[in-house]
Amino acid sequence: MFERWSLSKGEKDIAILLIKGCSMKEIAETRGSSESTFRQQASNIYKKASSKEEKSLQLFL
Repeated sequence: MFERWSLSKGEKDIAILLIKGCSMKEIAETRGSSESTFRQQASNIYKKASSKEEKSLQLFL
């Protein structure tokens, strides 16, 4: 599914953590980044997925 959305490796990693139910703070800490960086990456994931298969992403989340 992630390949269809053309996610980068970092975006795939974040998507998996989102699917697992991790919080924004947990993901940022796990990835060693700020919450604002994570928020931008998450936004990119949603944009890529919603432009192609919004319902598929919603099923995961």
